[in-house]
Amino acid sequence: MESQIRRSLLERKGPLAVVTTCVPSMIGDNSKAVVERLAEETGRDIRLIDCSGVFTGDALKGREDAIDYLCSMVEQDVLKVPGTVNFVDDGFGRLNYGDNEKNILALFDIFNLKVETKLFYRCSSEQIRNAGKAEYNVLATETERSSDLRKKLESRGVTNYLRPLPSGVRDTFDWIKDTGRRVGMKDAAEKAIAAISKDYDAYVYRMRPLLSGKKVIIITGTMMPVQWAVDTLNDVGMKVVKVGIVRFEEDEAPKPTRPGVNVQDYYSMKDIPKDIEELRPDLILGHSNFRRDPGICNGNLPPETISYQGSYNLIRRVYNLLRAPSASGWEGRRFG
Repeated sequence: MESQIRRSLLERKGPLAVVTTCVPSMIGDNSKAVVERLAEETGRDIRLIDCSGVFTGDALKGREDAIDYLCSMVEQDVLKVPGTVNFVDDGFGRLNYGDNEKNILALFDIFNLKVETKLFYRCSSEQIRNAGKAEYNVLATETERSSDLRKKLESRGVTNYLRPLPSGVRDTFDWIKDTGRRVGMKDAAEKAIAAISKDYDAYVYRMRPLLSGKKVIIITGTMMPVQWAVDTLNDVGMKVVKVGIVRFEEDEAPKPTRPGVNVQDYYSMKDIPKDIEELRPDLILGHSNFRRDPGICNGNLPPETISYQGSYNLIRRVYNLLRAPSASGWEGRRFG
């Protein structure tokens, strides 16, 4: 470990984070002593992020320690750069999917906002130190974890947050309206909404006869927004007969959906056969791997959900799932 740290110090400038795993604790490395000694010897900024899951907690605790360290690097009292925005995500699960990043930038382009830094995703130490330069900031999604990250960054001067990034058409309209008001560009917001609404209404008009009347069960986790999906399916005449929330004890409580949606908390895969029999769905959508029952179409919700494009992605996926056979072509066949 000491040899690798010395090599890293020679290869790059700036701060160095040493992140432990289970192995150092298992083999008895004194990571803290090594890091402190080398930091004193070299005069470099070397920090230990101890997330072994053995003595200090599990991987989530280690993740929090890493974020605390990164937030501590942000310099305070830096000059703001007008027209810039930081993209803030506690895990960058959304940014990494397909066209999500492109769709985010398209939303920012409506208001001529340029990305200053993606916290904390493929950004340099200098970008982290200067994160306070951005005039605005925006969370990828509003969860307990992301709210905690926001508080930590606000304490370092990373303030002035826009509405969290939207999923689906309706949420996007609200985001555009609110952002237009915040940045003083209401006309640009109204123009963008009108153009999006015209195209979306035409698309829904074409797809509604193909999907209207179909019944859907949605199975999701607590960290994933789901109301946008319910609204989108309603737009094309489909009926969401149930939303099952799969969660663990440490999960935050799911946000309530709009009135009239049947939501079951602590949903289990064991509930699926009963719901299939009682609710007779045409399709099951979910974020989790559920048991594949013969004769029932099923698939995942699309990962590309950000902006109004999320609604297009969902409608396309639902249409393709319902067109496809419910079982793989080879299942049930005899060979030889």
